Amino acid sequence: MQFLFYPLALLVTFGLLLGVVYRKPGNINRVFAAYRRPRRLTQTIAFWMAGIVAVFGFVQWMRWPYYVEFFTRLSRFQLGHSSVGEILTLVGMTLTMLCEAIVIIHWMMYLVYCWIGATRYRLPQSPPLSDDPPEVLVLITCCNEEPFVVRRSLSTVGQIDYPRARVVLLENSRDLKLKAQAAQIAAQYGVEVLHVKNRGHKAGAMNDALALLKSSAEYLCILDADQRVAPNILRDLVPLLEADPKAAFVQTSQLYENCEETWLSRAAAQQESLLYDTVLEAKGALGRALCCGTNFVMRMSALRDVGGWDERTMSEDLCTSFLMNRRGWTTLYLRKAYGWGIGPLNLLGYWKQQRRWASGNTAVAHIVLRDFLKQKPERLPFRMAVGYLWSAGYYITALALAVLATLPMILTAVSFLNTPQLFQPRGDILRPEWLFLSVYPLYAMIMLFPYVNMRMRGYPIRNLVMLQGLLAITIPVYLASALRGFFRRITEFEIAPKKLMAGRISFVKAPQTYLMLLLLAAGSVLGSGVVSNPGSAIMWIGLFWTFVYTLSFGHFFIFAYESYRLLKDRGSEPDAPESETSAVPATDHVEETSTRN
Repeated sequence: MQFLFYPLALLVTFGLLLGVVYRKPGNINRVFAAYRRPRRLTQTIAFWMAGIVAVFGFVQWMRWPYYVEFFTRLSRFQLGHSSVGEILTLVGMTLTMLCEAIVIIHWMMYLVYCWIGATRYRLPQSPPLSDDPPEVLVLITCCNEEPFVVRRSLSTVGQIDYPRARVVLLENSRDLKLKAQAAQIAAQYGVEVLHVKNRGHKAGAMNDALALLKSSAEYLCILDADQRVAPNILRDLVPLLEADPKAAFVQTSQLYENCEETWLSRAAAQQESLLYDTVLEAKGALGRALCCGTNFVMRMSALRDVGGWDERTMSEDLCTSFLMNRRGWTTLYLRKAYGWGIGPLNLLGYWKQQRRWASGNTAVAHIVLRDFLKQKPERLPFRMAVGYLWSAGYYITALALAVLATLPMILTAVSFLNTPQLFQPRGDILRPEWLFLSVYPLYAMIMLFPYVNMRMRGYPIRNLVMLQGLLAITIPVYLASALRGFFRRITEFEIAPKKLMAGRISFVKAPQTYLMLLLLAAGSVLGSGVVSNPGSAIMWIGLFWTFVYTLSFGHFFIFAYESYRLLKDRGSEPDAPESETSAVPATDHVEETSTRN
């Protein structure tokens, strides 16, 4: 009966999440538009940075006897005489500390970016448009998009308020039926169509289009085919580039119009806000904003200066940003939404999107690291290299975070069953379970900061809990995609689904199922230990963190069930324009107010 304590506690918690907490709206787009920046935000960030340094020092002091004993044994070549339990502890602790170092570096940089964004970023003020404005080429990239997606975009681009804009639908579809339908819709709205050969990636299509169009336009605006566009996008962005001849592009925010349609679309939209509402503010303040592939205006001469869009990865936007910054161009960020896209609606669609992002960004990290080590063709500044490695290496850090979250708990449960005693001369503090659990004071500080940071900006905690679950169950996808990207195995470009992606998730084949079962088993063991020995601090600490991550991995079944239910309710017909029915008019969110209290 003691082993049932843990599963029952999980069932009650999931019941509360599904029945009460997640039923409330996410309010993501509304919070973004409010632009809340309380004065105590900077004080909180400073406090958190100091706290992480203090906790890091305490944890290292706690582990010092372990370090002494480990290196003493290593110097005497005594590790070969260790027991299996001792070897397990050594390997587990070494891997844990390696992942800990990666995570600390990543999240300290996140704190620094939050600080820079909160203290130095100011919304750029667009000067008035000149009487003789420069020409802008607007490319709407379209590859195998459904007719309702193309229609929702082309119905708004015709309303762009700019006297010298040439709008072209860049048709790159492999599906001939969808290609013909897109051309027909473009004709209805009077939009020019350019068909280019599909070479397997977006960068190739855009480079081919620019070569064929031979446009004399000074600026280029790229919009994905699912974007509803505000009419004032060019009037606001072009003057910013005109006022700063060293600026290569101005990137704007992107919101998901269907962020309240499903639990998954809400979590995906919250994930986007971590970029657009924090990181890009800091990078914009530093003049190194990232190009995000859509909703930006770029200087044509800057694009020509780097040889066009980079075709080596699936993340041509990020890699081209890097090349521009390396060539001395500054890149700007305007924290306003001028385009509203369609986010993934179910788990399979989200994973398809994340596969491309993870492989593409990791490939960019490989390129940046190689260029930094070789320092060719010219010297790569250290700060620039670190900044891009941080951005492009996010998915590698996510893997380290997953190991840091789960491995100590699993090893603690094994230690409880096997009780291996590795280093005893310094006392009980060197018991393996204490070594494993020494990770968590620092991990708690790191994990809680995004909750505090985003809550102070106005986002509900429930969105972040849901997002944590989504990121946890996507770890296996990140692992496979990051490895593929690091070894530069470029695959064919996959568009992000704009509708319910049909297909059944196999729980038997999914690694998430076995990770969940492993955590459930570890939690049951620790829960039994707590019941039999309620005074054990080790058991309570291990049980708490095991519970947190079993809860996170349990979201696999929540999102999988949601996908199954939605497809069943809609008669397994995912071709209906779901996002059109829940669309929010683009003009409702253009004007933003700043509330600094």
